[in-house]
Amino acid sequence: MEERNGGGFCDIHGPYDPPHTSCPYCAANKGRPQPPPALEDELPTEFPAAPGASDLDDDQVTQWPSRRTPDFDDDFTQIDAPAGSQEPLAWLVIAEGPRRGHIIHVTPGQSIGRKGADVVWDDPKISRMHARITLEDGEFYLWDFGTANGTFVNGERIRAATAVRENDRIKLGDTIFVLKILP
Repeated sequence: MEERNGGGFCDIHGPYDPPHTSCPYCAANKGRPQPPPALEDELPTEFPAAPGASDLDDDQVTQWPSRRTPDFDDDFTQIDAPAGSQEPLAWLVIAEGPRRGHIIHVTPGQSIGRKGADVVWDDPKISRMHARITLEDGEFYLWDFGTANGTFVNGERIRAATAVRENDRIKLGDTIFVLKILP
């Protein structure tokens, strides 16, 4: 055993603190269990072969079976419409503002506002009931409710129902949304 900084060090149990002058674990003949034996240096580095693996070449790739059988092309992503929603659906992607990157799921007829709307947005420059998105004859329309700060589509203030299309930039208050429409 060797002393260090007022404490000690036991070759079996490691460091111990003062006021002990010798290892309290060895002295009491109880305490921590003996450390495990040292590991062997020459452990195997290869796993045993799986049954039937001897027939495979080294350059063959193992393929795991899929648990699903897709009905559609793997390059196609299918998103199911939420229950009770109308089609076609759309999203408003926040392009500029405090929640940049968030997505709002839009169904026709939804209102957007700071309070009491279908989509509540906490921008102080958005009115309590600011705008509405409707679907008429297969086109989406954006309506402004006569707000003081206005509603803008692609940089122009709207004052009546205005048709909005894919990738149109909609500004409400200090937030800019980009419209994405499902085909």
